[in-house]
Amino acid sequence: MHHYIAKRLFFLVLTIFAASILAFLLLHAVPGGSAETIAKHTLVGLEDDVSEQMIKDVSAKYNLVDPLWKQYGDWLSGVVLKGDFGTSFIYFDTPVVSLLSLAIVPTMILAGTSMALVICLGIPLGIYSAIHEGKTSDIVIRIATVFSISFPSFWVALILVLIFSLTLGWFPVTGYGSIQNLILPAVALALHPTAVIIRIVRTSMLETLGQEYITYTIAKGLSFRQIIWNHAVKNALIPVITLLGLYFGHLLAGTVIIENIFAWPGIGKLLVDAVFSHDIPVVTSCIVVIMTIFLAVNLGVDLLYHVVDPRIRYE
Repeated sequence: MHHYIAKRLFFLVLTIFAASILAFLLLHAVPGGSAETIAKHTLVGLEDDVSEQMIKDVSAKYNLVDPLWKQYGDWLSGVVLKGDFGTSFIYFDTPVVSLLSLAIVPTMILAGTSMALVICLGIPLGIYSAIHEGKTSDIVIRIATVFSISFPSFWVALILVLIFSLTLGWFPVTGYGSIQNLILPAVALALHPTAVIIRIVRTSMLETLGQEYITYTIAKGLSFRQIIWNHAVKNALIPVITLLGLYFGHLLAGTVIIENIFAWPGIGKLLVDAVFSHDIPVVTSCIVVIMTIFLAVNLGVDLLYHVVDPRIRYE
């Protein structure tokens, strides 16, 4: 077990390192110089032109004239040695750690609420659909999941805003800090993965219910409830756990779009704003934080297999 965890942690660090390099290089490859973009955001209005002197001043202030390897090396050494992610180019030299600390809580609230909806709706409905295979309720659930899978999250978000905010006035369009602000973005983010989880749980349950050991439990005279909850569900959830771990990463990625639609002040919105303004330390740091959360959750999911099925061993 310890060898397995150490191996996974090594590849986790390696993946984060590669992602940070890729994010850093891609932002430098975007058309439009970083110094010019930063000058437009901090020194003059976006509609005005910047002078050569302004560009030189910005480049000198943030060491943008240094080779890329040195810029990245300075940032990486600050992160590893001091836990310092640098300072923002456009947020008036605010430490990136401060920006991340303010943004990570809203993002985790949104992603966590969406994941709770996925688990609390997807797994019970999938089990219910499998138990009632071929009945009207099963058909309705299957049709609903097909439609839900077909709708992208940003389209769902816009429809929810149109119906429940602009037409009915039940929920605010944007904002943060209350349950009402959370409901629409959480539902928009959770709809697609919930539909997928329902289908996977249903398929896995039907496959499990067809196994010989289920037939044996029936022959022993166990009650239907015991067969379902003590034998079928636990084995059927093993592939679902894997999918839930992957979909948590999907939810984190989805927050980039959903947070901008609902003006939710999370890492996704911070990341998009930083990309448009060429704020390199903020972009790279956001990518590192998102990747770290995603990989840590997947490591936790892999370790959870042994809890669900003690027969699983790690080499």
